Amino acid sequence: MTECMQILLSEYGCETTNESNNKPHDCEIKFQTKLMQVRNPLRVMESLMTKFCPISNDDGTRKIDPSFELFANGLFAHPGTQEEEEFSSSSCLHKVAIFVLSYHQVLLSAKARGEIHAMYQIENSSICDVVERAGFMDEGNVVYPPNRFVAERICKTAGGDGSNDNDGVVRKQMTFIGQEQNLINAAPSGSRQQLRLTWKDIRHAGGDDLEKTVKNLLVILGYNITNEEE
Repeated sequence: MTECMQILLSEYGCETTNESNNKPHDCEIKFQTKLMQVRNPLRVMESLMTKFCPISNDDGTRKIDPSFELFANGLFAHPGTQEEEEFSSSSCLHKVAIFVLSYHQVLLSAKARGEIHAMYQIENSSICDVVERAGFMDEGNVVYPPNRFVAERICKTAGGDGSNDNDGVVRKQMTFIGQEQNLINAAPSGSRQQLRLTWKDIRHAGGDDLEKTVKNLLVILGYNITNEEE
């Protein structure tokens, strides 16, 4: 256990840029291509609220789980500052929104520095889409050449598009991960979501500024803000 912790601490943050010489830190495990997986931020907020902001039986309001508040506060709110005070006194949705925004800002900053090479939307990507973006089928960039032949065999067919087997059955590797799969925010029947956030909810939690910031994030990540309910 001690050895595992030492390895974890030595590797933590090693892919980031060393500010002293503007070069990556030395990592034992190096990756040729680093991808950022994204999901519609409003769906992420809904899942987090369903998991960590259960409805109180007393008055019907949502009360945040202390463990999540401690985790989020420790990551993104600086102790003893006005930022921490505002975070601690805000609503559950506001806390979740700030967490999601802060999390993505860290990753987008890393992408801007070239530490993340590309991003993809999980809702619109298949396994083979990710494999291709990671460079496994790129003859010029693949680190271990035999991997390219394995990836091409799995993801490409005689037709060349990888979408169907010879018998016309859609390959599992080419299908997207459906909205209904692995959905924390689901009703017991699995037929619908328990919670669906609207722009009105965002405005109520943090005003026009929060709504503008969340909408801007959706646009940066390639989502259509008009698809969301006002």
